[in-house]
Amino acid sequence: MVPNISEEVSNSVEKDGISYVLEARSLSAVVRYVYTPIEGNLSDIEVEINNADAIKFAENGGVTIEMGGQIRSAEDEDVERHFVSCELVGNAIEARWHWKYGEELADFLYRISIQDKSLIVELEGGNAKATGVDLGYVSGAVNPRTIQVPYLAFGDDYPRVLATSGVFVFSMLDWHSTASSAVYAPKADELGNEVRIGGGCQYHPTSDGRRHVLNERWILTVSRQFDEVIPNISTTEHIKADELHDFMWYQVPPLPASEEAYVEVYEQLRSFKAWGLDNLIVNHCHDVWEDANGRTSLSLIGSESKGGNDALIEYLDAVEDLGYQFTLPVGYTEISPEDEEYSAEHTAIGSDGNPIATNPNRFLLKTPTAIDFAGSHLPKLFEKFNSSGLFLFGHTTTTASTRIDYDCNNGSGSSFAKSWEQERHLLAKLQSIADQNSRISISDGGSHWLYSGLISSFFANIAGPNPSRVPLLLDFELKTLHNAHLNVGIGTIGQFFGDEFSSETADAIRISCLDRYIATTAAYGHAGLLPDIQIWGLPAAIKTYFLLHKLQTRYLSSTVESILYHRSGAFLEANEALVSGAYEDSQVQINYANGLCLCVNGSFVNNWTIEH
Repeated sequence: MVPNISEEVSNSVEKDGISYVLEARSLSAVVRYVYTPIEGNLSDIEVEINNADAIKFAENGGVTIEMGGQIRSAEDEDVERHFVSCELVGNAIEARWHWKYGEELADFLYRISIQDKSLIVELEGGNAKATGVDLGYVSGAVNPRTIQVPYLAFGDDYPRVLATSGVFVFSMLDWHSTASSAVYAPKADELGNEVRIGGGCQYHPTSDGRRHVLNERWILTVSRQFDEVIPNISTTEHIKADELHDFMWYQVPPLPASEEAYVEVYEQLRSFKAWGLDNLIVNHCHDVWEDANGRTSLSLIGSESKGGNDALIEYLDAVEDLGYQFTLPVGYTEISPEDEEYSAEHTAIGSDGNPIATNPNRFLLKTPTAIDFAGSHLPKLFEKFNSSGLFLFGHTTTTASTRIDYDCNNGSGSSFAKSWEQERHLLAKLQSIADQNSRISISDGGSHWLYSGLISSFFANIAGPNPSRVPLLLDFELKTLHNAHLNVGIGTIGQFFGDEFSSETADAIRISCLDRYIATTAAYGHAGLLPDIQIWGLPAAIKTYFLLHKLQTRYLSSTVESILYHRSGAFLEANEALVSGAYEDSQVQINYANGLCLCVNGSFVNNWTIEH
């Protein structure tokens, strides 16, 4: 997770009185991380940047703990924090603390080191009483500005990059090694007047009532370069679905429980074909399998309310006759007693010792079991229905914390890191099966950056309540994710505009919304996703197709050479645009290696005249 850097840095660690100083010295800045063991929490760490006044990036942060029958914050004054020792061991500082509340005791070890421009704080111990780590808030920063990086999200929430005093700062717990149940980012609606950039983690009890022993790694990075504070994410071998660059995608809307459901969809697709929308991949929702309270998507039997297998196969044959490729939905997150594979042993267990309910008459499926099921289920799906590929739902929209099995016999499996590792194994297996059968693979999205490169394509919806209002900050998406897999769309139009859009919106506003949706898709370098014609009408689908189809073949097949942010005639790279705030204008110029120059005006208020 420690970010990559582009300039030479020298590190040093030394004792200064009762404090310890860890220094990152480079040509662009001198950053001193100062640890003074006084409070016993993360408030003991200050940062001095180019000899300016010290800043605390985790004020009142630290370990939360259950003592005296209640969960106590990192700064709770009723907990006695006794300093035991602090010494330099090799290149790391090791500080030991002894916490006491009444007759309850807990011991902690803080191991503090520096790597390149990042401070690394490892937190261990707690006698299984620790309930999490809170990364606190920022104090002492001059004119702090928080920056939301599109797609770098945990569920619906974003860790923020901080801009202050000419530098950028990123603070996050390392999800690769956490023993916690959930890693989270700050919630925007709970910030108040505090500046919070990191979030924290939580430790939930396993089914025997015990928590894992605390094991966390906090990484705090300060740099004058924006790219150098973005965490280094896990990617596999890059999967570039080159054969998909010429295709746009259509997501079949939820189907009514009617034997005429497939007829209506087929008529929609037939109208697409009549208007020349030839290069389409048609994706289907999980309701092709599922009926209320019935079988889950582990089934290979079509929904009975829609005519069962006979109606489904007849419809799919007709889609294929139109010349369209299609995917069928698969989901390995839940199981029902109605499924043939059902066994109580396959259900994940909650902290209370009971199976975790996901929906009525459905329960969370253990991920190792899901991996086993996928190995036999997916090839049968391809063979039985001749599907062009798979559409995986329920796995990459949220983080792995929503699919943790708290069974006390599960060992470390009830941690975020282990659950995430198992989920990655599942996606890699699905991609391998798809490759072996020469099939398409696509997964839903939102938290898909955590699974980058494991599936060849993702529905790339942007997390948050109203993504249309998020400035077009493209560097993370276009410099990292764009090169690892194919991204499709930016969510549905309704997801993109959130509460700002309704089906009754005036026609002029609807046209403007569609234009903005198309332009933003191009800005992020994604394949086009056609709007739902039941809401937007056939003309909107035709317009989206013909504006994006040929354009996307140019940007999907190339890498990005530069991203420039425009303001008042000036073109700025990310560092200058973020410091000045120019990126908030959302006027961007993207230059691709194949010569494509793409200019997108995402501003809600400013026009932009292009001379070419």
